[in-house]
Amino acid sequence: MPPQIAALPPSERKYFEAERHTGIRNANALISQGRFDEAQALCEEILRTENENEFLRFMASGNLCTIYDEKGDVAALRKEFLRYLDMLENLKIKGFTTKNVKAGYLSMNKMLLDFGKMRADPVVRSHVQEIIKQNNAEGVATVDSVLDDTLGYLKNFPSSKN
Repeated sequence: MPPQIAALPPSERKYFEAERHTGIRNANALISQGRFDEAQALCEEILRTENENEFLRFMASGNLCTIYDEKGDVAALRKEFLRYLDMLENLKIKGFTTKNVKAGYLSMNKMLLDFGKMRADPVVRSHVQEIIKQNNAEGVATVDSVLDDTLGYLKNFPSSKN
């Protein structure tokens, strides 16, 4: 390890080490080649064996989210994404902390359950219509098409439900 890296505070050094970890670099290359099973095996091995570098675990989990998404394995993606959020909340990257990310994510799931009420709310409909007008999209979009698209995005976002 170069002396200037060895002199860094532990969290920054761990981040540097994680970025250069052979397993992560190989997994990234395999993902870019569409070789998801091989990349998945590398990331799962990192999560099974790595106990000291939380950044490395975080990167492996993020890669697994990408892999499950590419494979269309929604159940595995949802489970891994929750683990990823737990790791994210515990990380401190260059002084930036992410508190309540998981709570925000879970509130998106609640919004999905309440979407029917929101869709019928005249205030919501009026606001969406105003946004359509502001974007000169009146001939292209309707309130219902925008709300349908929004609902589709919410449904496709990884959720805590199976």
